[in-house]
Amino acid sequence: MSATDLDGFKRAVLAANENFAANFARGDAAAVVRDFYTADASMIAPDAPRQKGPEALAAVIGAMMGSGLKRATLSSVDLVCEGNLGYEIGNAELFADGPAVAAQLRYLVVWRKIDGAWRAAADMFGAGTV
Repeated sequence: MSATDLDGFKRAVLAANENFAANFARGDAAAVVRDFYTADASMIAPDAPRQKGPEALAAVIGAMMGSGLKRATLSSVDLVCEGNLGYEIGNAELFADGPAVAAQLRYLVVWRKIDGAWRAAADMFGAGTV
Protein backbone atom coordinates (compact mmCIF):
# COMPACT_ATOMS: atom_id res chain seq x y z
CA MET A 1 0.00 0.00 0.00
CA SER A 2 1.45 3.33 -0.98
CA ALA A 3 1.55 6.34 1.29
CA THR A 4 -0.89 8.06 -1.08
CA ASP A 5 -3.40 5.19 -0.71
CA LEU A 6 -3.04 5.27 3.08
CA ASP A 7 -3.54 9.04 3.10
CA GLY A 8 -6.68 8.61 0.99
CA PHE A 9 -7.97 5.97 3.40
CA LYS A 10 -7.28 8.23 6.38
CA ARG A 11 -9.08 11.16 4.74
CA ALA A 12 -12.06 8.95 3.87
CA VAL A 13 -12.34 7.58 7.42
CA LEU A 14 -12.08 11.07 8.93
CA ALA A 15 -14.85 12.31 6.61
CA ALA A 16 -17.02 9.27 7.39
CA ASN A 17 -16.54 9.79 11.12
CA GLU A 18 -17.49 13.46 10.83
CA ASN A 19 -20.58 12.51 8.81
CA PHE A 20 -21.48 9.87 11.43
CA ALA A 21 -21.29 12.56 14.13
CA ALA A 22 -23.40 15.00 12.11
CA ASN A 23 -26.12 12.42 11.42
CA PHE A 24 -26.06 11.30 15.07
CA ALA A 25 -26.47 14.91 16.24
CA ARG A 26 -29.52 15.22 13.97
CA GLY A 27 -30.98 12.13 15.62
CA ASP A 28 -31.14 10.32 12.28
CA ALA A 29 -30.17 6.70 12.93
CA ALA A 30 -31.18 5.64 9.41
CA ALA A 31 -28.82 8.23 7.90
CA VAL A 32 -25.99 7.12 10.21
CA VAL A 33 -26.37 3.58 8.90
CA ARG A 34 -26.96 4.54 5.25
CA ASP A 35 -23.95 6.84 5.06
CA PHE A 36 -21.47 4.91 7.24
CA TYR A 37 -22.01 1.16 6.91
CA THR A 38 -22.05 -1.40 4.11
CA ALA A 39 -25.43 -2.97 3.29
CA ASP A 40 -24.35 -6.21 4.99
CA ALA A 41 -22.49 -4.66 7.94
CA SER A 42 -22.33 -6.29 11.36
CA MET A 43 -22.20 -4.62 14.77
CA ILE A 44 -21.16 -6.13 18.08
CA ALA A 45 -22.23 -3.99 21.01
CA PRO A 46 -21.45 -4.79 24.66
CA ASP A 47 -23.56 -7.54 26.20
CA ALA A 48 -25.61 -7.98 23.03
CA PRO A 49 -25.74 -10.48 20.19
CA ARG A 50 -24.28 -9.51 16.83
CA GLN A 51 -26.58 -7.33 14.77
CA LYS A 52 -26.45 -7.49 10.98
CA GLY A 53 -27.98 -5.33 8.26
CA PRO A 54 -29.33 -1.79 8.08
CA GLU A 55 -32.52 -2.28 10.10
CA ALA A 56 -30.73 -3.99 12.98
CA LEU A 57 -27.91 -1.44 13.09
CA ALA A 58 -30.39 1.47 12.93
CA ALA A 59 -32.27 -0.08 15.86
CA VAL A 60 -29.09 -0.18 17.98
CA ILE A 61 -28.14 3.39 17.10
CA GLY A 62 -31.73 4.54 17.56
CA ALA A 63 -31.78 2.97 21.03
CA MET A 64 -28.61 4.88 21.90
CA MET A 65 -30.27 8.09 20.75
CA GLY A 66 -33.46 7.16 22.60
CA SER A 67 -31.48 6.78 25.82
CA GLY A 68 -30.78 10.51 25.75
CA LEU A 69 -27.50 10.61 23.83
CA LYS A 70 -27.38 13.66 21.57
CA ARG A 71 -23.87 13.79 20.15
CA ALA A 72 -20.97 11.48 19.32
CA THR A 73 -17.36 12.09 18.42
CA LEU A 74 -15.15 9.44 16.85
CA SER A 75 -11.37 9.75 17.08
CA SER A 76 -9.04 7.42 15.20
CA VAL A 77 -6.00 6.08 17.04
CA ASP A 78 -4.72 3.58 14.45
CA LEU A 79 -5.58 3.26 10.78
CA VAL A 80 -4.25 0.49 8.54
CA CYS A 81 -5.32 -0.55 5.06
CA GLU A 82 -4.27 -3.01 2.40
CA GLY A 83 -6.06 -2.98 -0.93
CA ASN A 84 -9.81 -2.77 -0.42
CA LEU A 85 -9.77 -3.61 3.30
CA GLY A 86 -8.69 -1.56 6.27
CA TYR A 87 -9.25 -1.22 9.95
CA GLU A 88 -9.56 1.58 12.44
CA ILE A 89 -9.02 1.47 16.19
CA GLY A 90 -10.35 4.49 18.00
CA ASN A 91 -12.19 6.17 20.82
CA ALA A 92 -15.71 7.55 20.90
CA GLU A 93 -17.25 10.04 23.26
CA LEU A 94 -21.02 10.17 23.64
CA PHE A 95 -22.80 13.21 25.03
CA ALA A 96 -26.27 13.86 26.40
CA ASP A 97 -27.25 17.51 26.92
CA GLY A 98 -24.34 19.81 27.72
CA PRO A 99 -20.58 19.45 27.46
CA ALA A 100 -20.10 16.55 29.90
CA VAL A 101 -19.13 13.19 28.42
CA ALA A 102 -21.88 10.65 29.13
CA ALA A 103 -19.88 7.63 27.95
CA GLN A 104 -16.46 6.77 26.56
CA LEU A 105 -16.11 3.85 24.19
CA ARG A 106 -13.27 2.18 22.34
CA TYR A 107 -13.97 0.66 18.98
CA LEU A 108 -12.65 -1.43 16.14
CA VAL A 109 -14.09 -0.89 12.68
CA VAL A 110 -13.25 -3.01 9.65
CA TRP A 111 -13.52 -0.88 6.52
CA ARG A 112 -14.21 -2.17 3.02
CA LYS A 113 -13.87 -0.17 -0.18
CA ILE A 114 -16.92 -0.65 -2.39
CA ASP A 115 -17.32 1.17 -5.69
CA GLY A 116 -14.59 3.62 -4.70
CA ALA A 117 -16.07 4.50 -1.28
CA TRP A 118 -14.88 3.29 2.12
CA ARG A 119 -17.69 1.87 4.28
CA ALA A 120 -17.73 0.22 7.70
CA ALA A 121 -18.30 -3.52 7.24
CA ALA A 122 -17.91 -4.55 10.90
CA ASP A 123 -18.10 -2.45 14.04
CA MET A 124 -17.30 -3.63 17.56
CA PHE A 125 -17.24 -1.37 20.60
CA GLY A 126 -17.11 -1.46 24.37
CA ALA A 127 -16.59 0.71 27.41
CA GLY A 128 -13.27 2.44 27.98
CA THR A 129 -10.60 4.02 25.84
CA VAL A 130 -7.69 2.73 23.81
